[in-house]
Parts: sequence; C-alpha cells; structure tokens
Amino acid sequence: MSTGWAQLARESRTAAVELYQHARYRSATSRFYYAAYSAVHDALLAGGTKAPAQGNWGHAELRARLVPNELHALDRQERDKIASKLTQLFFLRVAADYFPTSIVGVEDVKTAHALHNGIESILRRGAR
Repeated sequence: MSTGWAQLARESRTAAVELYQHARYRSATSRFYYAAYSAVHDALLAGGTKAPAQGNWGHAELRARLVPNELHALDRQERDKIASKLTQLFFLRVAADYFPTSIVGVEDVKTAHALHNGIESILRRGAR
C-alpha cells in the first residue's frame, strides 16, 4: 500500500481489533469494513486508476464497478471475490451503524474480521 488510503486502512484495522478486544462489536464491525474499503481504494490508486474529483469512490460504485473492472493485477475470479466480500462487509456495517436495535455480536465481528482478512490477502497476492 502506498497512499493515504493505506494509512487509513491500517488505522481502521488496528481500531477494529482494539474495539473487538473490548467487546465493542458494533464499532469493530464498522471499522473492519472501513479498513477493507480503504485498502481497496489504495489498491485501485496504486494500480493506476484515477480517483474521482472528490477523492474517493462511493460504496456502491467501489463494489459494483471498480472492483470487478479496474483491479487489473488480479484475475476476474479474484476481483469478484473482493467484490463479494466487500458487499458482505458493507451489509454488516450497515446493520451495525444504522440499526441500533439489531444485535451485533461476537460472531458478526468474527465474520467481519474474516472478510476483511480475505480481502487483504487477495490484494497482497495481486501486489506481488
């Protein structure tokens, strides 16, 4: 990773782990999503994709268009895996952030952590 997005990804991941360790599952889930979101931004920029004027892509655009079509260092199957994992993480984050009556428990944050790690692993393979 090479951009400000890389730093944001690292900080979000660190925060997610710390929040998880303190049983703040709702916030940890959200931070794991943003760690992955930031890591994908960084990969796109590092791969030569031009950022939009506002500096970042929207959540839906990142998942639906850019990941499947722009991460050229990865084959289509790997890009589709990232898009799928990012979509799953997005919906976990939405439940955590916007539905205060929903229960976000330890299994949810473990799922978010695994999805994040899966995205990071694929991105690392593509960066080689």
